[in-house]
Amino acid sequence: MGGVNKKLDSIGKAAKTAAKIATAAFAAVKIGDFMKDAVSTYADFDQAMANTAATAGASAEDYQKLEAAALEMGKKTTKT
Repeated sequence: MGGVNKKLDSIGKAAKTAAKIATAAFAAVKIGDFMKDAVSTYADFDQAMANTAATAGASAEDYQKLEAAALEMGKKTTKT
Protein backbone atom coordinates (compact mmCIF):
# COMPACT_ATOMS: atom_id res chain seq x y z
CA MET A 1 0.00 0.00 0.00
CA GLY A 2 2.90 2.37 0.79
CA GLY A 3 4.18 2.23 -2.78
CA VAL A 4 0.77 3.16 -4.18
CA ASN A 5 0.47 6.15 -1.82
CA LYS A 6 3.93 7.38 -2.83
CA LYS A 7 3.01 7.11 -6.50
CA LEU A 8 -0.27 8.97 -5.91
CA ASP A 9 1.59 11.68 -3.98
CA SER A 10 4.06 11.94 -6.83
CA ILE A 11 1.26 12.26 -9.39
CA GLY A 12 -0.45 14.88 -7.24
CA LYS A 13 2.75 16.93 -6.98
CA ALA A 14 3.29 16.68 -10.73
CA ALA A 15 -0.28 17.84 -11.36
CA LYS A 16 0.19 20.83 -9.03
CA THR A 17 3.42 21.77 -10.79
CA ALA A 18 1.75 21.48 -14.20
CA ALA A 19 -1.12 23.67 -13.00
CA LYS A 20 1.32 26.34 -11.78
CA ILE A 21 3.14 26.30 -15.10
CA ALA A 22 -0.11 26.52 -17.05
CA THR A 23 -1.29 29.42 -14.89
CA ALA A 24 1.98 31.29 -15.41
CA ALA A 25 1.85 30.70 -19.16
CA PHE A 26 -1.75 31.91 -19.33
CA ALA A 27 -0.83 35.06 -17.38
CA ALA A 28 2.11 35.71 -19.70
CA VAL A 29 -0.14 35.42 -22.75
CA LYS A 30 -2.69 37.81 -21.22
CA ILE A 31 0.04 40.34 -20.39
CA GLY A 32 1.31 40.05 -23.96
CA ASP A 33 -2.21 40.62 -25.31
CA PHE A 34 -2.61 43.69 -23.08
CA MET A 35 0.70 45.14 -24.27
CA LYS A 36 -0.16 44.47 -27.92
CA ASP A 37 -3.53 46.19 -27.48
CA ALA A 38 -1.92 49.17 -25.74
CA VAL A 39 0.65 49.63 -28.51
CA SER A 40 -2.03 49.23 -31.18
CA THR A 41 -4.28 51.78 -29.49
CA TYR A 42 -1.42 54.27 -29.24
CA ALA A 43 -0.48 53.74 -32.88
CA ASP A 44 -4.10 54.26 -33.96
CA PHE A 45 -4.36 57.44 -31.88
CA ASP A 46 -1.04 58.75 -33.20
CA GLN A 47 -2.09 58.10 -36.80
CA ALA A 48 -5.48 59.75 -36.29
CA MET A 49 -3.77 62.79 -34.78
CA ALA A 50 -1.32 63.00 -37.70
CA ASN A 51 -4.17 62.72 -40.21
CA THR A 52 -6.14 65.44 -38.43
CA ALA A 53 -3.14 67.75 -38.23
CA ALA A 54 -2.32 67.21 -41.91
CA THR A 55 -5.93 67.85 -42.97
CA ALA A 56 -6.08 71.02 -40.87
CA GLY A 57 -2.64 72.19 -41.99
CA ALA A 58 -1.61 72.42 -38.34
CA SER A 59 1.80 73.67 -37.28
CA ALA A 60 3.89 71.75 -34.74
CA GLU A 61 2.57 74.03 -31.99
CA ASP A 62 -1.03 73.54 -33.18
CA TYR A 63 -0.44 69.77 -33.25
CA GLN A 64 0.77 69.79 -29.64
CA LYS A 65 -2.30 71.76 -28.54
CA LEU A 66 -4.60 69.45 -30.48
CA GLU A 67 -2.95 66.38 -29.00
CA ALA A 68 -3.20 67.79 -25.45
CA ALA A 69 -6.90 68.57 -25.99
CA ALA A 70 -7.58 65.07 -27.35
CA LEU A 71 -5.79 63.42 -24.42
CA GLU A 72 -7.71 65.57 -21.94
CA MET A 73 -11.03 64.69 -23.56
CA GLY A 74 -10.02 61.03 -23.51
CA LYS A 75 -9.56 61.21 -19.74
CA LYS A 76 -13.10 62.54 -19.32
CA THR A 77 -14.98 60.06 -21.47
CA THR A 78 -16.41 56.73 -20.32
CA LYS A 79 -15.22 55.09 -23.56
CA THR A 80 -11.54 54.99 -22.56
